[in-house]
Amino acid sequence: MVKPLMALAPLVWLPAAAAKNGPVGNDPGIGSAGVSRGLQALFTGVILIVLVPLLVCALRKILEHVRARKEKSFVEELTLEAGKREQAGEFVSAALAYEKLKNLERAAELYKKGRDFMKAAEAYELMGQTDKISEMYEMAGDLKRAADSRMYYRDFSGAARTYNQLGDKRMAAEALMRSGNKLGAARAYREAKDYLRASALLKEAGMYREAAEMYAISLAGSAAGKANLDKFYEYAALLETAGDPAKAAEVFITVSEVNPHYRDVRQRIEALDAREGRSEPDVTPEAAGEPLQGITPENTPEGEITLRSLIRAGGIEPRHSFRIWVQVLKVLDRTQREGRLPQILTPECIVVDSRNNVTFRENTSKDFAYIAPEVVAGSPPDTVSSVYSMGVILYEMLTGSLDTLGIKRPGEVGGNVPDWLEELTLKCCERKREARYQGLDEIFSVLADLKKRMQE
Repeated sequence: MVKPLMALAPLVWLPAAAAKNGPVGNDPGIGSAGVSRGLQALFTGVILIVLVPLLVCALRKILEHVRARKEKSFVEELTLEAGKREQAGEFVSAALAYEKLKNLERAAELYKKGRDFMKAAEAYELMGQTDKISEMYEMAGDLKRAADSRMYYRDFSGAARTYNQLGDKRMAAEALMRSGNKLGAARAYREAKDYLRASALLKEAGMYREAAEMYAISLAGSAAGKANLDKFYEYAALLETAGDPAKAAEVFITVSEVNPHYRDVRQRIEALDAREGRSEPDVTPEAAGEPLQGITPENTPEGEITLRSLIRAGGIEPRHSFRIWVQVLKVLDRTQREGRLPQILTPECIVVDSRNNVTFRENTSKDFAYIAPEVVAGSPPDTVSSVYSMGVILYEMLTGSLDTLGIKRPGEVGGNVPDWLEELTLKCCERKREARYQGLDEIFSVLADLKKRMQE
């Protein structure tokens, strides 16, 4: 305040001097009064500019002091009240008071002491003590919320334990998997009856045999069909990886029976057969595993014999005739898929060697008895026309001749021919193209169905 007043001193002095002496050349009584009033107003304004902020600041300090005294008094009273309630055993009421005082740790302890575990959990959550939250939920008897809380805060091992207590094996498995415990997760998935997930985890862990066992359980009671063929294929591949090629081949063959062109199933079967040194099993319902009988190609100079020679020898039982026919059918299917469809199929062009391997010889003769009517009429041969040729050949194998073709059923001539085999033969021999099987795939599918029905 000293410097502003000193600065004003000349201004105060000037009006006084002017009043005494008057301005040079002017009347001394006129100008002095105006100057004096102006200086007084200026001085008053300066004082107000300086004093008003000081007054406002002082007033604010006074109000803050009053508020602080009130708050201090409130805190003291609330603290005293909380202490009294705690001493009286009113822990929850005391906890509420401490919560108002922002003392969350003390509030949580008293909520816990008063057995209000849910409120205690809320207090611990506000403090970020995540391990305590789940503990409070457990003490409250809410295991589901405790497990979910542990899962949310990434305590996966603890979550798995709690889910196990609940009996929720699937969520326990999820928690164990997220914790990195794949074997534990696989065990939990198995207990939850999710065998495919268990198998996948065991496979990731390199436990292929155990993975195959889990996969087998998942398929128990299921029959291979178009809807689940991929699962049977994956199971077979897993068996192969697990070092069980014999079982893998069996499952791959089951897949092939439903759809012989599914993915690379035929190549997989052939590769396994070559590795194990065995021939591919038949898909017939009756003759599976039976040796071919009536074939003695080792007695021939070249170690081969035609199907015509077998028919002429006679005495082949229907089931063995059918097994030979199915073997020929498989080779024909493979040949057709390779784009080498035989122009004419007759018993003379079908050759069996000493190892029962089937091949086709070139046939230049035209025996119209084996040629489909549409081909005789000028249409090119195809898979449907080959079904007719194979049907006629089967009829001849079952009866010994074609004299009664179209007149009698095979069983009426040869005897001991089951009904299902008669129906199969006659449908192949239908002269109307649309009444026949529309390809070798359809015949294989029928055989697979027959096999399943007879095994039930």
